[in-house]
Amino acid sequence: MLEDILQERLKKLARLKESGIDPYPATADRTVHISDAHEKFGVLSASKKEISLAGRLVSFRDQGNIVFLDLADESGKIQVVLKKDNLPEFKLWKDALDIGDFISVTGPLFKTQKGEESIEVLKLRLLTKSLRPIPTERYGVEGDDLRLRKRYLELLTDSKTKELFKKKAVFWNTMRGYLEGEGFFGFKNGFTNINSKFVFSCSSILWIYKY
Repeated sequence: MLEDILQERLKKLARLKESGIDPYPATADRTVHISDAHEKFGVLSASKKEISLAGRLVSFRDQGNIVFLDLADESGKIQVVLKKDNLPEFKLWKDALDIGDFISVTGPLFKTQKGEESIEVLKLRLLTKSLRPIPTERYGVEGDDLRLRKRYLELLTDSKTKELFKKKAVFWNTMRGYLEGEGFFGFKNGFTNINSKFVFSCSSILWIYKY
């Protein structure tokens, strides 16, 4: 099954290259983050100003002459609307894009009939063609063994876990800054059973007071 998906995506990669599209460009178009687009939606949508967003495709809904995508970056997620009338390469993108691909899109912001904040795409660039499938947001990573061995997959699909890891990073960075400010220095160490008021261990890092 995985091999079939890989082969199909390799065919799409070859088609993109044949169409003159670089599937792994060195630069990306982005003028604002997705969270900023939502925060300033009223002003940006009213002005009809074109903005550029970049991120990973996390969902794909084909409605014929219109394709709805969900685009996610490190700050949030937004709906992307591809229309046949707006994109000369509409069919190519419709056939070649997959969940997991990184793209940048340019166009004005608007609200759909259902009231969802979206971007109407007038220009699309492929930033990275994903050759391996990623877990869907709906089902996530199944199995504790796989989840623990491949945390990066869980971070892609589970926003709660991602936020937890962010909070842990802030905590340990704060702790590290405090200890260094108090005259300690830390290093990775294989043993932690040390009985000393000048030495203690946390998070597999040994902290020693510089006396």
